[in-house]
This record gives sequence, C-alpha cells and structure tokens, in this order.
Amino acid sequence: MGWGAALMFGWTFLLLWGSLAPVKRRAILLMTAFPLVSGLIITNILVDPIKTLSIWIIQILIIIVICILGFSIALKIDRTQSND
Repeated sequence: MGWGAALMFGWTFLLLWGSLAPVKRRAILLMTAFPLVSGLIITNILVDPIKTLSIWIIQILIIIVICILGFSIALKIDRTQSND
C-alpha cells in the first residue's frame, strides 16, 4: 500500500502541475487515461472481477473519456493558437 500511496501522491502533483498550463501539457491526460487508469482496471479485473464489473468500472471509463476529450479540446485550442 505504501508503493501505491506514493505513486498516487506523485501523480496528483503531476496532474496539478499539468493544470497550470493545460494546453501545453495535454499529454499528461493521455498518460493518465491509458497506462494509469487502464492499468487500474486490468488489476482490479484480475483481483476481483465481480466487484470490478459493477458501477466502479463505469466510473473509470467515464474518467478515460473525460481525459480523451480534454486532450482533444486542448489539441484543438493549440492548433487554433498556432494558426493566429
């Protein structure tokens, strides 16, 4: 649990740092959506498939969708700003 707590603590500060300049640091959203959140889903499916298939997995999928949408919007903003 100590390893997991340290990882989540560090990731929280990475996300806070990314929120200071979200358009420039939009890649953090993809790193959050795929290796991190997807890894949590796979781990939970392997440990307890019954619990994971409940509402919890729907919440995680919503987080992934929000991260992808945020990345797409930031990319569109960056392209608009670079064209001006």
